Amino acid sequence: MTKYLLSLTITLLVTIVVFGQDGSYKNAIGVRLSSSIPTVKNGITYKHFLATMQ
Repeated sequence: MTKYLLSLTITLLVTIVVFGQDGSYKNAIGVRLSSSIPTVKNGITYKHFLATMQ
């Protein structure tokens, strides 16, 4: 079961990276996960780009 979840997670991350390289997006979502005693806590960020990216 653990190998299956690890394999599924890696496959999903690779797929996101491959299809996320387009560069024509205007919005982005980020997730930060930290340890049990974090210097920076867990968080979710959202970013909207105002100008075109080059």
